[in-house]
Amino acid sequence: MNKFLVSLIFAILVLPQSVSAVITASSTTYSTAGFFTYVVSTNSCEQYIATWGAGGGGGIINNNGGGGGGGGAYASSTLNIAVGTSIRLVVGAGGARDVAARAASSTASTTVPALLVGAEGGVGTTNTAAGAGGLANSSTGTTKNDGGTGGVGQGTNDTGAGGG
Repeated sequence: MNKFLVSLIFAILVLPQSVSAVITASSTTYSTAGFFTYVVSTNSCEQYIATWGAGGGGGIINNNGGGGGGGGAYASSTLNIAVGTSIRLVVGAGGARDVAARAASSTASTTVPALLVGAEGGVGTTNTAAGAGGLANSSTGTTKNDGGTGGVGQGTNDTGAGGG
């Protein structure tokens, strides 16, 4: 599944009789492949940005099931980003079936263009072999995990393997 998540954490200070802080959180999810722009709102202090690379496409053998595509990597960071900053978002599309190529990565960057957070996509397959997952080493963020490896297909009876 390709998904891109931007969560906003707002801090609002209330000063009636005593001093107290109220924390309000909201999130925006981008799950359709494409290019988006998110502008940091006026009452934001921290931005939690989590990205998942797109999954690789599964294989097919003579109209029978092939190997599963690898899952996309995961990367996230919590960043202080100035109010009014535009963040460019790229949500990677999942891999096409029977294509042994890496699926698109999902990224967040500023207009500078400095990459803030990015997760590598998984690898597809054209046979019964399992597609490799996206690599944490090729992703950007403070927390990074590899994507799962797809399952090995049998190539018979239309039984395909699962994705990573």
